Amino acid sequence: MSPNRRLFLNIVATYGRSLFGLVCGLFTARWVLMALGAEALGIFGVVGVVIFLCSTINDTMAGSIGRFYAYVLGRYAVADRKSVLEDCQEWFNVAVLVSVCVPLLLALAGLLAGSWAIDHYFDIPAQYAQSAHWVLRIAIVNMLVGMLCAPFSAMYTAKQNIAELTLYGMLEPICTFVCTWWLLRYEGDRIVFRAVYAAVISSAIYVIIAIRATVVFEECRFSWKKMWNRDKFSQLFSFARWLLVGLSGLTLRNQGAPVVVNKNVGIAYNATISIASTVARHAGALSSALNNAFWPAITNAAGACDREMTYKMALRSCKFGTVLLAFFAIPLMAELDFVINVWLENPPPQVVPTTCLLLLDAVFAQSSVGAVIAVNADGRVKLHEILCLVLHVLTVVALVVFSWTFGVIGVGMGLVLGTLGLAVMRMTLWKIQLGFSLKPWLAQFFAPFVAVSSLAFVCGWAPHLFVQSGWPRLILSGTCATACFVSLSFWFVFDRDEKMFVQRRLLQLLKNHAPGRVGESKKG
Repeated sequence: MSPNRRLFLNIVATYGRSLFGLVCGLFTARWVLMALGAEALGIFGVVGVVIFLCSTINDTMAGSIGRFYAYVLGRYAVADRKSVLEDCQEWFNVAVLVSVCVPLLLALAGLLAGSWAIDHYFDIPAQYAQSAHWVLRIAIVNMLVGMLCAPFSAMYTAKQNIAELTLYGMLEPICTFVCTWWLLRYEGDRIVFRAVYAAVISSAIYVIIAIRATVVFEECRFSWKKMWNRDKFSQLFSFARWLLVGLSGLTLRNQGAPVVVNKNVGIAYNATISIASTVARHAGALSSALNNAFWPAITNAAGACDREMTYKMALRSCKFGTVLLAFFAIPLMAELDFVINVWLENPPPQVVPTTCLLLLDAVFAQSSVGAVIAVNADGRVKLHEILCLVLHVLTVVALVVFSWTFGVIGVGMGLVLGTLGLAVMRMTLWKIQLGFSLKPWLAQFFAPFVAVSSLAFVCGWAPHLFVQSGWPRLILSGTCATACFVSLSFWFVFDRDEKMFVQRRLLQLLKNHAPGRVGESKKG
């Protein structure tokens, strides 16, 4: 399969899975709020601070492992397959050793820190304290399973075998949808029950992927001798160490938001942040799926020393992911008040403006994600991660200050400002550290995108002037915003090659589904 065809297949597969997960996730978020209530749901956001820290370390290890896999596999063009296979097997075994030793230490530290925070720091009602402890324990067990399976799932992504990976990923929203429906009828401790089924579903998928990887990939072969490669262990640890610095800052930023809300605004408003984050996360999942399709291709290109391809793919990751996210976010923001009230029977306070801010935050974050992938592929991550940590700390300070004045909305404002700072920093490194031109990103993507998005939002909001709130206005507003955004993005955001790519794919789809096509195929 050609690289372009494989990339297109990965994009379609991951987009389809994310769209399916989005639909299921919106239903399950509604049911969870109905089943638990605002205060109980807020507990997941508060206890999630410790859980997210553990999962961040898990993601750090998986990302570090995947980077070295993809970089080595990119050398197929300049090295014989046997030597690359041997090298990749060594990286796999070193990763297995790390994934066995590190999780035990993390689990112990997370359990002690989380238990102390629940008892002495977080403002959790007494009737929910025991449930909060069980949520923490169950989540840490799930984290252990995820880290043990990280070397296997990273191989799928590095080999760009993402289409198969999406099939396993489809199981999670389906099973979660069924279990959440059951949650509404469960008579016991619903908080613990939700934590249990979420962990069981996630862990089962991890194990399935690991078992399948040992069958499919020659690289996933255990060897006791290959686990003790000091040079590779040192490289992996050094890369992961600096990556962990930046991701620790990201954890502080993302999980600082519910902590700030819990301490400065009140636990009832944690449900506001939780719902807003759910909408932004599911909207961002569409572009995150596209990033997962792009990053192994970018890292493969870096491994093959193809700077032109690395630059082109990184720029398109910024562009396609941001456009895809805005395609969903702009029509939603224009009618968010009506959508939230239809979606949730009793929405938390100030959830509409907070959700708008978090959607905007997700769009700005996506606009520079290609630069992050390119920096990681290059391997020189120290400066980027230190600057990320500094900016994330400043963002938390902004969250505290803004929350005193504006409440939960101020938290959203602080997140948006912090993300804008990150985008500026990353694109500066794009030019200084990697030597890539900033002009195409600024003049051919970001400036036209901001103009097109603003005009599309105005078109989507215009029906508010003459149509009352309801389903007719929702349909009219969504149609106007979408038509404006799609048409203007095609002409002013995409370049000539990208327009031709889209046109070819559309013509191919129309041709495959044209009348008489089946008969022609049989005749051929």
